[in-house]
Amino acid sequence: MCPVVQPGVACPDRPLEAEIDVLDANGRIVTRARSAADGTYRIALVQGSYVLTPLPGDSGLPFASPVPIEVLDGTWMSLDLHYDSGIR
Repeated sequence: MCPVVQPGVACPDRPLEAEIDVLDANGRIVTRARSAADGTYRIALVQGSYVLTPLPGDSGLPFASPVPIEVLDGTWMSLDLHYDSGIR
């Protein structure tokens, strides 16, 4: 995280170890996953509609918006979740 975003100063994204709830179409938690230290995660799901809900840090930061997804039978998908540090 960069303390202040400044023009001309690079502030590259960093991987985050975080928890992600997976909700079904009825809003029930199907499973919870934790990403690895390098930010990668893998969640096996059956075909259907889900919402990936990234959980915020203990203080409420960083945070990320829920992401609706449609899982097709027999396929894997790649999805990046982007957290906001709240720092401006």
